[in-house]
Amino acid sequence: MGKGSPRILVLTGLLFTLTACQVQPSKGWWGNKKENPSPTSLPQQQASADKKSATVKEWFWQKPQEELNRLWSKRWWWGNQIYLPPGSDGMFVKAEQYYKEGTPRSLAKALKLYERAAQLGNQFAQDRLAQMYYFGKVVSQSDEVAAAYYQMAANQNLSRSQLALGDFYLKGIGVPKNAQTGLQWYRRAAEQDNVDAMLRLGQYYENRSISSHDQKQAQEWYQRAIHLGAPDGKYYLAHLYTKGQGIGRNYRKAIHLYQEAAQAGYSDAYAALGEMYLEGLGVRKDKAQAFNCFTRAAEMGSAKGAYDLGVMYEIGDWVKKDYPQAARWYRLAADLEDPYAAFRLGEFYTNGYGVNIDHVIANYWFEIAANDDIALAHERLADNYLMGRGFYRDPDRAFKHYYIAAKSRDPYAQYMLSILFIRGIGAPYSLEQSVHWHQLADRASSNALAKYRVGRLFELGDGLPQDIDEAIKWYVLAAKQGLALAQNELGEIYYNGKAIEPNYQLAMKYFREAARHRFALAEYNIGLMYYNGKGISQSHAHALEWFLKAAKQRAEYAQFLVGEMYAHGIGHHRDLPEAYAWISISADHRFENMDDQLASLLFDTSIKENERALKLTKGYQRYANNDLIEDEIRLR
Repeated sequence: MGKGSPRILVLTGLLFTLTACQVQPSKGWWGNKKENPSPTSLPQQQASADKKSATVKEWFWQKPQEELNRLWSKRWWWGNQIYLPPGSDGMFVKAEQYYKEGTPRSLAKALKLYERAAQLGNQFAQDRLAQMYYFGKVVSQSDEVAAAYYQMAANQNLSRSQLALGDFYLKGIGVPKNAQTGLQWYRRAAEQDNVDAMLRLGQYYENRSISSHDQKQAQEWYQRAIHLGAPDGKYYLAHLYTKGQGIGRNYRKAIHLYQEAAQAGYSDAYAALGEMYLEGLGVRKDKAQAFNCFTRAAEMGSAKGAYDLGVMYEIGDWVKKDYPQAARWYRLAADLEDPYAAFRLGEFYTNGYGVNIDHVIANYWFEIAANDDIALAHERLADNYLMGRGFYRDPDRAFKHYYIAAKSRDPYAQYMLSILFIRGIGAPYSLEQSVHWHQLADRASSNALAKYRVGRLFELGDGLPQDIDEAIKWYVLAAKQGLALAQNELGEIYYNGKAIEPNYQLAMKYFREAARHRFALAEYNIGLMYYNGKGISQSHAHALEWFLKAAKQRAEYAQFLVGEMYAHGIGHHRDLPEAYAWISISADHRFENMDDQLASLLFDTSIKENERALKLTKGYQRYANNDLIEDEIRLR
């Protein structure tokens, strides 16, 4: 390619450098210039020109767009009338057409042409080869080879390759991880007005620290991207103003920028506006408006908007709780590559929320989330490999996922590593490593639930040998930290005599500790102990008192028992309207023939008592729950 000032032509999004080349069909693609014809008289020259005008050969860029499209589809470079640019540019153009066809045979042909063009120094071919090796298209996937080709193209100032190389260095893909080198490549791309590089730089400084210096650096890069017309620059700058770290919180500016970005078609900006309305940040709290914003965002292809809709349907925030709808929106968000939505889908398939329980599908979604560094997804995969749930049991892989989660400071994973090391499960026995990970987990402020979960594995024998004494040890550790879940579990172990002698005094002690935290299941259990007179003097009045406490916390089994006790006058004088109201809101009223039994309660009552029953039922709706009491101990 010549070193002078080349003519630049833009065709189908590519730049081609053209040098002077003449049409000469007999010489192939290009040939030497013909000698100038000998001078003739003016009339002869004019006649000759008229004669040739009918057969003049056009350059491909001189043809109408319709004909160009036809030529592309007919592999026009095989003809004799139209010629490609010379050298590596022509090879690249020809390779691109093969690449667009997408068949294995065409891709193989494209690969050879890209390689020849890349050897001649064509930066576009080098960039394309990098993509092919990164995604493993017709070639064996290789991050190292991809990085090498990106390096070649980046050295020739191709900004998109510089951007990709920056990503590789920041993440350690195919090259040693080096943040400073990655930032240098981002800056080189940004110097060529690459907006994505500016946004990457802004995000890097925004997330690196909350210092004023870093946050202002982020602000500057976002503003440079905005200056070049990037709506996502406005979105990220608005996020900075929402956080207010280093540059001062300003909700009004944030809302204005979100609105501008949304109007420019940036879908995530609608989702961000929805969150502002949901929380009442800078605007009056308006969940209806939030829902509308999330819907608009999701319809425009925002994973964030779809995920937020899923959350609203899952927890019943402003809309009626609807697990199938939540699963639908989470699926859309996951398909748009939201890792948190993928994790929620894994939880739905594990627990049967709106879908059939399927641990194989659950693990599929957990793996997607884990690939995006969601620590809880690694934790779930580790549990499932250890228990053989949805996988063949594989302690080695369980250890690997616990280790990744533990490195993210997950106390449960750290405790599990401690156990695996001391028992030599999935890893060689190591007392030193066991103590190390146990000490790390003990330092975590939120480790009580982790201890409970370890105890649960020992109690049930899931993945670990069943050992009730070991389970009790872990439950006691969690109970001492005030975890009502563990306190209640200890109470049930001692009350039911699970693999040990019953101890009603200890059972009551732990139930009361959990009840002090208003744990409904513990209140229900205390009511049972009073009702049955186990370990304590029987007292139906006290039993009703505790059942009522649990019932008012939406414990449906307690609600049914309260209704039964009022209906039969146990622990209280007979009160049929009260019985009707409590049984009506409990889960048990949905059982077969229960409506007939409910109606029979009021057969012999007066109109006044019937009116009271309806009034009480309406008032107790605030205690109604669509889940069974066991859901209180279901871990999400």
